[in-house]
Amino acid sequence: MVKKTWLVAALVCSLSSPVMVMAAQNADVGRLASRTYTRPPLRDIALPDHAHPEGVVFDAAGNLYVTSMGRGAVYRIRPGEDRAEPFIAPGSAGLMGAQGGRIDQARGLLYVCSSHNGANPDAVRGPSALKAFSLVDGSPRGSWDLPGGASAYCNDMVVLPSGAVLVTDSLNPEILVLRPGSKKLDVWLSHPRFAGKSYALNNMALEADGRTLYVGKLDSGELLRIRLTKDERPSGDPESIKLPRRIDDPDGMALVAPGKMLICEASVEANRGRVSLLEIHGDRATLAPVVENAGLAVPTGVAIRDGQVYVAESQVAPLFVPERRKEGLKPFVVRRFALPADIAAEAAH
Repeated sequence: MVKKTWLVAALVCSLSSPVMVMAAQNADVGRLASRTYTRPPLRDIALPDHAHPEGVVFDAAGNLYVTSMGRGAVYRIRPGEDRAEPFIAPGSAGLMGAQGGRIDQARGLLYVCSSHNGANPDAVRGPSALKAFSLVDGSPRGSWDLPGGASAYCNDMVVLPSGAVLVTDSLNPEILVLRPGSKKLDVWLSHPRFAGKSYALNNMALEADGRTLYVGKLDSGELLRIRLTKDERPSGDPESIKLPRRIDDPDGMALVAPGKMLICEASVEANRGRVSLLEIHGDRATLAPVVENAGLAVPTGVAIRDGQVYVAESQVAPLFVPERRKEGLKPFVVRRFALPADIAAEAAH
């Protein structure tokens, strides 16, 4: 998540009473028939003041980790709890604003982006970096500056089967890679299609087989697809998936099944968003709301577990959009909703 002209966004969410939408795919993939289900949201998970959460990610034991742009910290929610506990202290290992968040379960690591967008007033400005922390106790395990330094913006990452980590730089048209044992980030793929007027490349999702990568583009509302070879190198140019409409500030993604994911539409300027279901069929995709009319204030991260969807509600619009400042801030929470049964069943496999 970053600023639109100022920041990025995340889950596709909207305002008013919570609505869950389950979409059925027609033979014509460009058209959707949908049924709507009105369901109350589940209990929110409380976060500290000024948290401005960005990413949410589960480990194998069911612990939920929440990255905080506003405090430069990471919080953990244990299974069955509805309140966050400190896991990585504010500013630990030079964290400015904590963004993204991916688990490398095999190596016991949590990867986090450290970037500065103004949400954390206590941040000591420095180079944007990828950082690793121990899943055991949150202690620092590594830090790698982006080649662009303070002119770069580490936004999100995915962990490849080998343990290599791919990283998006929102201010430069390249995806970076941290290879196992390397002491620096290298360029994995640079391409003109990655360029943008301001913040461009945002969040990523990797198919379970490690052979297909999806990248959202904040400035254009596009979804790009990149194929990977067996040795985890890019295979050909990035492809732009044909969408029925622009994704409204694409941010966090959570895979449901091959070619199917939940994606955050942050809608920063409107200060409301939704979580949508994106289904890819060849070079085209359908896009239908799943969590809508739920009063989500710039959702930027999404995760799925046990038939529920967890959404990071960043609330950054009042910080960066002048006309939204009068709207103020709500208590900071991770929002929870029950998934429609068909999506929950697919995500469980």
